[in-house]
Amino acid sequence: MQDGEVTGDSIRNSETRPGSRLFGLASAILLIVVFLVRTRDEIVHIDQPIFEGYVGRQVPTAMVARDLSRDGSFLYPRLQTGPFPSWFLIEPPVYAQVSAWIEQFSDFPLERCGRILSLAAMLIGAAAIGDLTRRRSGLTAAGWAIVFFVAWPVTCRYARAFQPDMFALGLLLAGIAFRRRADESLAAGREDDIFPTLAWASLAIAFASKPTLAPLAIGMAYPRIPGKPNHSNLRFLASTLVPTVCWYAWAAWLTFSSPGHSAGHSLDGFAFWLNAPGPISLLSVTNLEAIARNVLAKAWTPVGVFLWLLVPVLWRRDPAVRRWVIALACWFAIVGGKAHHGYYWLVPSPFLAILGGWFMARIDAEHGASTFLFRVSARHLGFVGGTLMAALSILMAADTYVTPEEWKPLTGEISRIRAWLNSTPGRPFVGHEAAIFALDRPGFRWEWSEPAQRRAAAAFGTKLEGESPAALLEFYRSQGAAWFVAIETDPEWERQGRALGAILDERRIVQRSGRLVLYSLTEPSAPHERP
Repeated sequence: MQDGEVTGDSIRNSETRPGSRLFGLASAILLIVVFLVRTRDEIVHIDQPIFEGYVGRQVPTAMVARDLSRDGSFLYPRLQTGPFPSWFLIEPPVYAQVSAWIEQFSDFPLERCGRILSLAAMLIGAAAIGDLTRRRSGLTAAGWAIVFFVAWPVTCRYARAFQPDMFALGLLLAGIAFRRRADESLAAGREDDIFPTLAWASLAIAFASKPTLAPLAIGMAYPRIPGKPNHSNLRFLASTLVPTVCWYAWAAWLTFSSPGHSAGHSLDGFAFWLNAPGPISLLSVTNLEAIARNVLAKAWTPVGVFLWLLVPVLWRRDPAVRRWVIALACWFAIVGGKAHHGYYWLVPSPFLAILGGWFMARIDAEHGASTFLFRVSARHLGFVGGTLMAALSILMAADTYVTPEEWKPLTGEISRIRAWLNSTPGRPFVGHEAAIFALDRPGFRWEWSEPAQRRAAAAFGTKLEGESPAALLEFYRSQGAAWFVAIETDPEWERQGRALGAILDERRIVQRSGRLVLYSLTEPSAPHERP
């Protein structure tokens, strides 16, 4: 982000005025308050079970981390869902490995370690945003950019989740900030700084942890560095992708050279990406509705979305804005097929926060020649508006600290059900992925929707005969499943559980733990004995 400095000169110069200093002081106090509120929320809920947000992303990550903490291998990251051994090769397990290391060194519960890692990455990202914005637009803009980034609903929801998204984004932002400092050192003739190394390491780890961030490298691909017209950073950026490319070469070799279907779930994930690129997803009304819901309610609030209107204003005057808008468009072209998942909207949130910071600082700077009353009114209204948007953002994410009702049975007393499962050590059970993680036993992943049922069977290299819950359950029985764990609070259990009535009748219930029910899939001719 070397060019386009024209946007910040008048803003920085205005910070010396008395009214601007007061506005900056109030902004600093707001920043402290936001951090205190967020810190309080995270400390109180640090041990919340990882069943909020998108469970289907947190649980597999935690499974891999648990395997790595039990002497698993980084090159063979494993899930507890069949077919076995079930390798999870979608991305290098960098985040899971670091979470496992934190658990080993701290003796904290694994889930707490993952949350701490994500929150630490958020702080790193916030510091990087502040540094980048301060250099371009001054301290006031930097403070507001940090406020918005930390307070966005999408940050509140997913900067605490047990998944690599915030970890990778924080390192990406740190890498951009380090690269900026490295370029300044290079332009000044200092080539022995540590910043190039820090930039390379941060970006390489970020891209490896979340390969879908790779298109954002376009935003850093500026053609030259001031004072070094023949120097390009394109080779530097390309080199940061080498570890990621090496991982996928390894994953491809492992997938196609190994017997059985150990990479079945990974192949399922890769197939999804190939079949659902971003622009095509916009042809689906269902996806468009989900994207609108995420953008308005889970990402930036209905008010925050209007900050995108600043892009046309800055497009001509700031080449960096043009680069980053193009980079985000390329990113969406790749991930748009999964943009109905709220956590993907973490990626544009720093850019939108910086736009918000620039706008707030502009409110303070643009009225130097106006009347005193007008300047005071503009600053007061701007400060109140920004404060209300930050407060609204935090309030709209309050439900992330509450475990959804459907998963609460998994957070209660489940030791008796685990004892039954342990009585047949060679036989997996059937249950939701979250139940498999909570019970800490190998199992077959249960799915309700027909497309998901087909994918679950395809992971075994088999085409499901019939498309119904009963067909999937019969298939799992043929694979050796001995038990079925039902979560009666699951909304789909109420709607589709009857379809399993011929298989899961009352005679097969062997244990209840609240709304968690264990069924036997063996013949119920003889009563089951307590393990």
